[in-house]
Amino acid sequence: MTTVSNSGSHCVHFYEPNVFPAEHVARFIQHGIVQQQSIVVIASERHAAQIETEVELLGISVKDFHSLGRWSLVSTEALEDALLSGVTVEALLEHVIGPTFQNALVKTPMAGLRVYGEFVDVLLRLRKPELCLKLERFGNQLASENRADVYCAYSADAFLDAGFAKHFTQVCLLHSLIHTNLKDRNDWRYRLAFGIALRDAGVRDRKR
Repeated sequence: MTTVSNSGSHCVHFYEPNVFPAEHVARFIQHGIVQQQSIVVIASERHAAQIETEVELLGISVKDFHSLGRWSLVSTEALEDALLSGVTVEALLEHVIGPTFQNALVKTPMAGLRVYGEFVDVLLRLRKPELCLKLERFGNQLASENRADVYCAYSADAFLDAGFAKHFTQVCLLHSLIHTNLKDRNDWRYRLAFGIALRDAGVRDRKR
C-alpha cells in the first residue's frame, strides 16, 4: 500500500521490526520543505539521526533548517522518561509537544507544519494502548485544522498479538492514509490494515 500526503493528512506507516523506513520519512519531509513548511520530528535519537542522514542524501542541509528554527526535534527517550516518572500524556501534550508545534508555526504560519511522530510506538511498548488513541486524536485535530501534515510510523511488533487487534484497528481508523511494507501477507496486522485501507479508498471514491 502506498500513500501520497495531501495538506492536512494524517498517515500511518506500519513497518517490519528493525527495518525503520527512514527513506520514506525523508521523502515526506522533503515535500514539506519544498512547500515551505516547518519540520517537527518526534522520534528516538537513533531514528532522528537516520532521518537526517536520508534527508541530507536528498540534497537538503538539515543544519541550515535547524539554524533557521524550521526543524524541531522532540526526543521520545525524554518523553518516555517523563511518563515513567509520573508525568501524564496530557501534560506532555500541553507543555512539551504543543508548544513545540506553536513555536514551529511561528516560522511558517501560512505553510504550516510537517510532522513525523513515533510517540505512539513508545506508548504501545509501555502497554498503554488507551493513551495512544488519545495521542492519535490530537494528531487528527492538528491535521484537520489544516495546519499540519502528520506521518506516524510504528513497528509492527508494538502490537504483539491479536489481543491488540481492537487497538490496532482503532489506530488505523484514526488515520486518513495507511501504508505498510509488512512482508507476511497472512499477518493479522497486514490483513487488517489492508482491509481498512481498501474500505477507506472505496468510501473516498463514492464521495467523488
